[in-house]
Amino acid sequence: ALRETEEEAGVKIELKGLLKIEYNAYRFENNKYEHTPENDYNRMRVIYYAEPVVVQSVHNEDEEKQNDDDDDTMNELTVEMEIDNNITGEDGRLLAKSIPDYESMGACWVTEDEITKVKLRGWEPSRWIPYVASGG
Repeated sequence: ALRETEEEAGVKIELKGLLKIEYNAYRFENNKYEHTPENDYNRMRVIYYAEPVVVQSVHNEDEEKQNDDDDDTMNELTVEMEIDNNITGEDGRLLAKSIPDYESMGACWVTEDEITKVKLRGWEPSRWIPYVASGG
């Protein structure tokens, strides 16, 4: 889940919970209604709740005093993990991947109200975003 989200959306995440586990077994028959086990398959999907990992910097005054003479020393400590240079848009939202590649066509952040205004490849976001937004 962590790697896939970074590859497909360009954002590092922290898993916070599990929303749903789906398991389906498919049995197929040929056009004579005979079972063809070579076409059977199983599918398992897990839908997680996650949040983007945010970079926070804190000013370290003690380190600054100790290193006043050393211009090459960083005076900030980074806590948590970095997200691709912590890039945010004009509205302050973290920017997701916008250039299509082999992994995905791109990604975007939407609010519960905005979900109906974007084209989705599946129905799941329109179900899970309102669910999570309502405290589910």
